[in-house]
Amino acid sequence: MLSDLAIPSLAGYGGHLFYEVRAELTRLWPRFETHRYAAEVVSLLPSDQNVTVVSDAEPAALAEFSPRQDLNVVGDVSAEASAPIWARSGPST
Repeated sequence: MLSDLAIPSLAGYGGHLFYEVRAELTRLWPRFETHRYAAEVVSLLPSDQNVTVVSDAEPAALAEFSPRQDLNVVGDVSAEASAPIWARSGPST
């Protein structure tokens, strides 16, 4: 796990002009404490920025701090854990 001391610096890139820079922020999420990273970094990303969740903790953090329009659920994320996302934004069909 990377040091949470980097989170404020990474947050500075949340509004970056280039999609690829913001996408890298989403890929780094599993390396940090879930709720803090969601609150301080992911919440700064545009709502249409694609985000992938890979753990049961990440959907709850998104529902609380940063609703998404474009979301991927990958791996062993349970239906119960992802329920807060779908309740708030609805699944895309």
